[in-house]
Amino acid sequence: MRTFNNFKLYFMKRKLLVLLTFFTSVTAFAQTTFVPDDAFESRLQQLGLDSGPLDNLVLTGNINTLLDFDFGNFIVTDITGLQDFVALKDLRIDDPVADISAIENLTALEELTIRDVTDTTIDLSALVNLTYVNIKDAAFTNIDLSNSPNLASLNLENLTLESLTLGNNPLLDDVYINFVNVPELDFSNCPALRSLLANNNNDLYLLDVTQCPLLENIEFDDNLQLTYIDLSANTALVDVRAEDNPLLETIFIKNGTNTNIGQSFRVRDNVSLTCVEVDDVAWSNTFWGFNTNNFPGFSTTCSPSNDDCAQAVSITLAQPAASTTQNATNSTGVPGCQEGGITILDIWYEFQAPTSGSVTMTINAPPLVGKIALYANCADASPIACQENELAVTGLTPNATYYLQVWLEANTGGRGNDDVILENQNGGFILEVQDTTTLSVNDIDATTDEIRMFPNPAQHQLHVQAPTNVEQISIYDLSGKRILSRENLRSNFETVSLTALSSGMYMVQIKTARTTTLKKLIVQ
Repeated sequence: MRTFNNFKLYFMKRKLLVLLTFFTSVTAFAQTTFVPDDAFESRLQQLGLDSGPLDNLVLTGNINTLLDFDFGNFIVTDITGLQDFVALKDLRIDDPVADISAIENLTALEELTIRDVTDTTIDLSALVNLTYVNIKDAAFTNIDLSNSPNLASLNLENLTLESLTLGNNPLLDDVYINFVNVPELDFSNCPALRSLLANNNNDLYLLDVTQCPLLENIEFDDNLQLTYIDLSANTALVDVRAEDNPLLETIFIKNGTNTNIGQSFRVRDNVSLTCVEVDDVAWSNTFWGFNTNNFPGFSTTCSPSNDDCAQAVSITLAQPAASTTQNATNSTGVPGCQEGGITILDIWYEFQAPTSGSVTMTINAPPLVGKIALYANCADASPIACQENELAVTGLTPNATYYLQVWLEANTGGRGNDDVILENQNGGFILEVQDTTTLSVNDIDATTDEIRMFPNPAQHQLHVQAPTNVEQISIYDLSGKRILSRENLRSNFETVSLTALSSGMYMVQIKTARTTTLKKLIVQ
């Protein structure tokens, strides 16, 4: 009897196992992805990935192994469902899509082309395998590629960007930026860059390639705000073109290898150009002179036009100005915030005080320390105020002209070698003077909007990026209890470990020098 029961039990288990296997297979096979856009689903049917009536559903198994995809000639406005194309390596979107967030799940993606998208935000932080990015005619206001270590080629055209963030891009070697209007292009963290085109950018005032030793080809035409460019560290250059930059005053290209460029130096119709610093004037006149127009000549030393207070350059409130202390001469004055034992190599600016009589002046010159001294007139022996990085003053006479003495110091503890300090003082910087009463409202709002926290949802780490230095990051649970805090921070990019946190929802308080903001975080 026991034997019979054992056999009976055995066959019941076998039957149950078969049924479970069957239902599991059916369930897996029947898993679907919601595709609400009929044009999107029609494209899938055209490719043989869906069939039957347009029911807004497609079998997930038909799409989650695709390696490349585009929408063909279909006009798609909603790409919901694209998040399940998890194996995609190549994606092209050429449609007026209002929400592009579905691509954030495509972590295998290597090549991304986007055109005509109407969404104003894009988050590429999770797409760490990207090697090629091409974005044209889109409404994005900010593009952050600082988490794209494999990026090799970048093509941006017909955009209006408030910022383009690059960093940790050791393989980026080819960049094309045309009609983008981004204010700053900083390639300091792109050491492999070989070819750069940056044309027709109305708001571009800073173009930094000083940390790109492999740069061979550079073209920068029709950039309306650009005043100088430093190519003195780019010893691999073989081709240079700079045309129709109306405010361009100085080109530093004394890199020791001018002969490698040969006759591929085309600098024409830069109506404000006063000096091109070169290795050898006679050689440059012979091989480069015929490629220039509206140009006074070459020099082995291009001094700043605002080297003295009497030649101070006017600066407009709330409009950043990029410049360099390259070849600036000594100053006889000794402002109170000058570091002892060094000689100031300064340049000068002037501005008209606002009706409020209050201004905030900021200077950014990493890795150097920027300093500012404020004077009522050029004859004053001592400044009204003096400070590094940021200087705020009140009580100025409305509409009166004031003068700024600007210089850079090495950010080091030891100052025993004056020659080294003098060399370290040469560098580029960004200076901005703002009405403090305007700054207190607008700048805080802008700073809050520009603070980025990613990825979100997060698992192991959380990154925080801000336009100014982050001072403190605190994480609270929903009861208001502080779970984690990092203080005394000094960088605008910070990483917080989340390994001690359980899965759930938290609030993150981010404090910078100018604002405090609160953001929601989901930990998985």
